[in-house]
Amino acid sequence: MSQIKAQGTTIKIGDNGTPVAYTTICGIKDFSVAQESREALDTTDLCSTSKEKISGIRDGGEATFSGNLDFDDSGADAVRAAFAAGTAHDWTVDVTDENSATTTISFNGFVSSLALASGSVDAIVEDSFTVTVTGISTTA
Repeated sequence: MSQIKAQGTTIKIGDNGTPVAYTTICGIKDFSVAQESREALDTTDLCSTSKEKISGIRDGGEATFSGNLDFDDSGADAVRAAFAAGTAHDWTVDVTDENSATTTISFNGFVSSLALASGSVDAIVEDSFTVTVTGISTTA
């Protein structure tokens, strides 16, 4: 099994055009993608002798990103514009293994939170955002 380093991963936001054109978001240092889940639906009734549950609908979850704040980055501009508009966009996360094979994680979602700037003494000012996924992520 090949190990994949995070260094070199690219995060891109689509422009909602036809065809979709993607813009790379630079400055990202941390990311977590495809945090999918399912609710446990309680089907317990008065005849049950223990809790009974079934699986609910699959939820695409959220993707979170944080990194160095850069007001000159067109990708960061696109994220801020997507948040302001409240519209869903196509997103890709490209990861490459040591054999140069790239896997693309794709999903559609809207920016549900945006921390424009955070910082502390002797540190780089950072920003962060969360994308709520609409549907399910795919890999190719």
